Amino acid sequence: MSDKPKAAQSSDEKLKIAKLEAQLKRVTEERDILKNERTHQRKICCGRTPLETLTDRETVWAEKIQLKSKLTDTAKIG
Repeated sequence: MSDKPKAAQSSDEKLKIAKLEAQLKRVTEERDILKNERTHQRKICCGRTPLETLTDRETVWAEKIQLKSKLTDTAKIG
């Protein structure tokens, strides 16, 4: 067993937990900045944030799906 009294162990554990929570908060904030605020210059993002790129692509794909369904409906009629 440990030589430390239980009260000291629990305060050490509380300190470790507080440090981990602070690290988690910092990492979460940095991730949010990278996703939502910082623009990227890669080929796909073209100066947009990754989240903007994702939402733009969802719109494009929805339009393509609508166009494809209209074309197949027209082909069935004609």
